[in-house]
Amino acid sequence: MVEQVKLIDFRAWKAKRMGRASDNLLEEVLSMLDACIYMKAQ
Repeated sequence: MVEQVKLIDFRAWKAKRMGRASDNLLEEVLSMLDACIYMKAQ
């Protein structure tokens, strides 16, 4: 897991959508990001 969330320029990378994440996966990813942000703020 990374400790720093960086901006990704999707246009520069010409990224394309591959599909849709499930609600469970999205919730897990957001909780990980929340933990990283919370830990860094302390």
